[in-house]
Amino acid sequence: MKRVLACAALAVVLLAAPAAAQQYPPAVNSLTISDTTPTPGQTITIEGRTFAAGSTVTVTMESDPVTLGTAVADDQGVFTLQATIPIDTALGQHTITAAGQAPDGSALVLSATITVVQADGEGGAGDAGGDSSGALPRTGDDTSLPLAKLGLGLLVLGGLVTAVAAKRRKAAALHS
Repeated sequence: MKRVLACAALAVVLLAAPAAAQQYPPAVNSLTISDTTPTPGQTITIEGRTFAAGSTVTVTMESDPVTLGTAVADDQGVFTLQATIPIDTALGQHTITAAGQAPDGSALVLSATITVVQADGEGGAGDAGGDSSGALPRTGDDTSLPLAKLGLGLLVLGGLVTAVAAKRRKAAALHS
């Protein structure tokens, strides 16, 4: 039984997927977005670093260029903007661009990519009319289910190998 538990623990450790970490503290000249997979109409937080203190930063979303808003950089050169993804935004990848003045007086343009996705519960062939309020963000993905099945299969295989080995040892001990 101890071997089965040891095999199970080893399988869990070997199959565990690492979490994607974000750099801390944020890099110099960085543009971070609170949700890189927003839905049309969703409000996101956009933060940019290393702009000139007190300078105005204009944030746009490319594809069909649309201005999401402007913000003023604080004393550390950081701006924060709450922006709403336009309701008529096409699904797919878009580039968020923040343009302003760098501390040395030159132009500073930062960009990040987002993927606008359909809100859960909207349209689609498999829509069962569930809650589409969008109160909770979509997190994670579906890649863990096959890994869990693989882990369970390996656990069963390890248990069978251990049981057969124990049976053979018992039989060998009786014939000795």
